[in-house]
Amino acid sequence: MSSDPSIVGGIYEAVFAVPDLIEGIRYWQRFGYRVARSGRIDSAASRALYGVDADLESVRLGHQTSDHGLVRLMSWRQRLGPGLAQAPFRGLGSRWVGTKTLNMTRLFDHVELARAKGGPITGVAPFFVPFAPPDRLQPFLEPIAGVREMTVMEPYWRRVFIELVGYEMPAYGQIDRQSLFETSQFTHVCLVHQDDSRKALTFYDQVLGMKRASEAEAVGDRAVGGKKIFDLAPGENFHVIDFDDPRSGDTLATRRSGRLKIIRFLEGRSVADRRQLSGPGNLGLVLYTALVRPIAEMHEKVRGSTGEVGGIVTDEFGAPAFRCVAPDGYAWVLIAA
Repeated sequence: MSSDPSIVGGIYEAVFAVPDLIEGIRYWQRFGYRVARSGRIDSAASRALYGVDADLESVRLGHQTSDHGLVRLMSWRQRLGPGLAQAPFRGLGSRWVGTKTLNMTRLFDHVELARAKGGPITGVAPFFVPFAPPDRLQPFLEPIAGVREMTVMEPYWRRVFIELVGYEMPAYGQIDRQSLFETSQFTHVCLVHQDDSRKALTFYDQVLGMKRASEAEAVGDRAVGGKKIFDLAPGENFHVIDFDDPRSGDTLATRRSGRLKIIRFLEGRSVADRRQLSGPGNLGLVLYTALVRPIAEMHEKVRGSTGEVGGIVTDEFGAPAFRCVAPDGYAWVLIAA
């Protein structure tokens, strides 16, 4: 038996349950995704793997030649719970995916048009966060490096878009320049925690085998993006913990996409608990998946860290896989690499 079962690569898939697979495929095609595989399982197999007692049809969407950042669309043959829908990002159970773009303006134009036509779409308009403190910058005299961000929430999709300004990260998402919005595969996925003990964090590096890359404290009065996205009270802070693909380096040139980003609020702060809407059996973003090796040893390792673990079964694409609920309450599916 191997002594070091581990994740292989970064976060493999974001999994969305949708009422209409065709419409879901059309949506993701605008961002450079294409159908890679499809599969079905009956209600017994679905119950064993996902805990949902209904026949299931799924489609995996790839993005160029990427080995991570894929999308899986699921359609169960029964009425599902509403999921998180357009609930605020600030909440336990909250998930979203981040994507790099070269054309934030075009994206925002489409969001504004959808909103004007009465579409069910909300979010935070593009904002720019420079790396250097504003009082040290000289407008019109020197380059300004930073990140431009925007959030978009629709009934089934919860997303953040990022545009790198004044610098490059060549291994952090590969842009499909032929796609409508000039976007990459998703570069990172996010979860919300509220745990001062920080014990739940160890699942992701000590059990799953991701690389704990960084942790930073953001204070509301200075966290321009955090204040907008998480509706921070004056002086309120939160922590951002990044877990990377084990292959990821520590420089801008070598940092890889496939990151798991955890937003941790302090206990005692007002953070709604929506975890019952966040897993399989609901619509919208319900799972993340990861490739692991060897799967039997990883199954034993995970079972020793949390009590909610299913058996190894065959998924709808023919691969050995198992479902688990991490100590933080979020559902995952781990797949044999």
